[in-house]
Amino acid sequence: MENKARIKTECAFVILMQGMQPFVHNVFENTFLLINISSYTMQCGGQPLQSNCTFCLLDISAKCSFQAGNVFVPRISDYNFTGMSHTEPQYLVNLAVLIHLFDDDQLQTITGNSTFPTTPAITLPPFSFYTHTLSDAFVENPQVKLNLSKASEAVRQDQELLHHLGQAIITGRVEIPYRFFLTVPGILLQVISILVGLLVLNNLYITYKLKQTLLLCAVLQSQQKARN
Repeated sequence: MENKARIKTECAFVILMQGMQPFVHNVFENTFLLINISSYTMQCGGQPLQSNCTFCLLDISAKCSFQAGNVFVPRISDYNFTGMSHTEPQYLVNLAVLIHLFDDDQLQTITGNSTFPTTPAITLPPFSFYTHTLSDAFVENPQVKLNLSKASEAVRQDQELLHHLGQAIITGRVEIPYRFFLTVPGILLQVISILVGLLVLNNLYITYKLKQTLLLCAVLQSQQKARN
């Protein structure tokens, strides 16, 4: 679907903080998706070709072998090939991010399956994340997920991205309504809460006394029967 407006409004995307690892995935036939590959080696009978790729598609011929870290794709054809069979990677863009940061008229020539012979020169606005020295003293889950729609809106307004409510309170974006309890509704709420608490305690006390009275009556009745 190439309707960018519907993709933006009807699809939910998240940003994984520190969650993107080097990744190689076979998309179909001899085409592989490479993500965050700092170095790979492809050999097609002659000298090995070394390159890198952050986000691209790469066709690996059956006459070639490929290795990136601990990922290895062996050559499956024994055909004695001496010519050049290396293919250049086709670079991709993250359209989900672009449609949240740019207007539709700026993305008219880019579709979901657009590929480029070189890394596209697209300048994204900076993502500024809130940090505090006290954060080092807390044990937090490093796999933080941020809503792309809210994050892109904050970037457009040149605001820092916040991970949770605590950061919003510290920065002052969310105010704690502590003065509510000094207003008339707040005072009434406190009085009612105290009265309800007293009623609950009174009920517990009456129940306790009633059990003691019933127990005493049972003891007196058993003593009366023993005398008769």
